[in-house]
Parts: sequence; structure tokens; C-alpha cells
Amino acid sequence: KVLEDLPASHQLEYHSTWRDTYMRLLRPGKTSWHAASVKPPGILYSDALFWPWYCGTATLPHQWTAFQNIRRVNAADLTISEFKAMYEEPGEPVILAGIVSSWPAFELWGFEELCARFGTIPFHVGGYDMTLSAYLDYAQSCVDEQPLYLFDKSFAQRAPEMATEYNVPSFFDSKRDLFAQLPRECRPDYRWLAIGGTRSGSLWHVDPNASMAWNGLVRGKKKWLLCPPNAPPPGVCASQNGAMITSPLSLYEWFRIFYPAFASQRHCDKGAASREAVVEEGELLFVPRGWWH
Repeated sequence: KVLEDLPASHQLEYHSTWRDTYMRLLRPGKTSWHAASVKPPGILYSDALFWPWYCGTATLPHQWTAFQNIRRVNAADLTISEFKAMYEEPGEPVILAGIVSSWPAFELWGFEELCARFGTIPFHVGGYDMTLSAYLDYAQSCVDEQPLYLFDKSFAQRAPEMATEYNVPSFFDSKRDLFAQLPRECRPDYRWLAIGGTRSGSLWHVDPNASMAWNGLVRGKKKWLLCPPNAPPPGVCASQNGAMITSPLSLYEWFRIFYPAFASQRHCDKGAASREAVVEEGELLFVPRGWWH
């Protein structure tokens, strides 16, 4: 309801709960009010109310993060030609260590430091603008089934310093990036800042334009699931051209229903086997073209 009623010109500000946020939207400047309580007769049973609450508050089962089968390699031990032959050409995911940990961002992008430097700058969050400080407060306190996810393709324009505090790894530099050869106005979007709390993230998709991707983790941990191009993930239905994808509404809901089927795909032939890992601070994941993730 908050997002539906938020005026287009307003930045999203989250206040403790969505109820408080909505009341402040209705009555700007007012910080307290009395709310009437509604007590239904007898006992109320409602899956529509229970499952969103459960998916937003339940503990994440250990088995969802315990298994890992993506190879880890120290980037210093790998040449560009070896990376190309072992991972890029065969389309094999790999976690590279020793890259992100050498970035200035690895030292400068703690939550407190980010808030001090960029806290008042608005970033793109779930289709709305939200200051970084407001988003970090929300991400650390919310119990939403589908938490809002900061995913901003314009972060380098909003906060230019950020673009100077990481380096494109030599495995992916502009000499090997075909999109970099296009005129700037023709180049598709190619870099994003992503920040999220527990349960947040992106739903299953394949990156567009037959592109490969790399994702460097500066803070926290990030669970990754991947399926090869010829083996779509369970519970996900894609149209013939891949433009439309149908899947459960929340990540927790997908894990609860379909993770056992996904886990069983570990034992398929290598060309169809699912991959998963928890990427740690200072590590970088390479996602080959065409892979579901």
C-alpha cells in the first residue's frame, strides 16, 4: 500500500514498520497516533496472512547454505589465457579470490563509512528512490517476505567516487569486452551497485545479450544458485524466447518448495548439474553466458 500510494516525486522513507511508514505518508510531520485494534471472532485461519509472515521471519535452514560445488581459485595463480580456456570458453562458473580484497572499496565500503560519505544520496531501490542511509536502516530491520533490493545501474553518476574505488579485473578488461567497443550511447547497461539484507536478491533469470557477468562481494555473504543453459531451475517457467519468466513470488518461497529438487540436480551429468556456493567477502563470482542464476 505504501508503494502504491507513494507520490512519484517523493523518495521512499522507511520508518520502523510499514504501518508507521504509511501513517507518516498520510500525515506528514506527525510521529504518533492511536490505532484501533480489530479482534476477529474465534480463531482466524489464513494462508494469505500466515505464509508471508512465516517467509519473512523464519530461520534460514542450514541445508540451504551448507553445500558448495563451485570451484575457488586464487586469481594470482591464473593467467588470462588459462581463465579463458578453463572457465570462459567451456562456460564454467568459478569463484576468484584475491581481486575484490585488493580494491579500495574493500577498506572503504563498510556500512558506517558508506552512510557517512553517501548516506544522503538517493539510489534505485525496487523501482523507487531511497537514500542510502534510509535503505541500510530498512535492510537491517525489515522482516518482509520480499525485501526491497538496492540495484542501481546509475550509481557511478549518483556517487562518482564509487566508480573509482573498484577495478575491472584483467580477465574482463575493456580489451576483451565487445560492448566497450560500441559508442557510449549504444552500449547496454553494464554495471550495477547491489545491496541487500537477509532474504533479498534477484529472482531467477538469464543475463541479456548473451553476456557474461562478474559479481564482486565487498561486505557480507551472498548465496548463489546457478543452472546451466540447457537445464532451467525447477519451479521456473520461461517463454520460448526467454522474454517472460514465471516463478514463485519470493526467494524464501522458492527455497521452501523447490530447493530439494534443485539440490537433486547436483548429481546430473556435468553439463546439466546445478551449482551453488556462498560467496564470501573479498571474493568474485564469474557467471558464464546463458546460465540461470
